This record gives sequence, C-alpha cells and structure tokens, in this order.
Amino acid sequence: MRELHLEPRPTLLLRPDDVLHDDAKPLQANVLHKAFRGAEFLYTLELQSGSRILSLVPSHHNHAVGTSIGIRLEVDHSSRFRVRNGERRKQFNRRLRSQSILESAERG
Repeated sequence: MRELHLEPRPTLLLRPDDVLHDDAKPLQANVLHKAFRGAEFLYTLELQSGSRILSLVPSHHNHAVGTSIGIRLEVDHSSRFRVRNGERRKQFNRRLRSQSILESAERG
C-alpha cells in the first residue's frame, strides 16, 4: 500500500479591508475588540471556528464589543503561505498576540 503524504494546509492572509461589514449576510462574527481609526473602526472579530480576523468598518457602524455582526469577504489580493513546522506557527501567533497587547496598551 502506498503511503499518503498530505501537504500542510495553507494559511490565507486577509487584509482588514477585505472583510466587509454586511448584516444581510449569514456569516456572523463576534466583536472582540475595536479601535477607532478616524473614519473607520478596526475590529478584531472571532468566527464560529475560533479564528480571529481584522476588519476595517466605517465609523458610522459603531458596534459594541461582545455583539455579533454580519460579514462578507471581498478579496482583491490574496496571499497564501504554508507554515511548515509548529515553531514557525508559534512565532506567528506570538507576534499576533504582541500586536493585540500593544493595541490594548494604547487604549489605556
């Protein structure tokens, strides 16, 4: 019997401006954090899968942390990459956590 070697699943990098607020869509995400950026809010959203994504939303859509919003993807440019070992994934996740900690510190 031949051994099957599966490639690691690729990771898709989504830009915050590719994740659009759209309450008419069935895909829902929970607002974990929001940061005011002038004309927009930068939302940290959690999907039902537990994955976290960022979304830039016009500031007149002011949703409270803990609420769910509808979203849709409009990906103009996609970037895929493979994380070949667990250590690289840990480093990537560490950088994401560090960014989140810095944003929290900025809020005071």
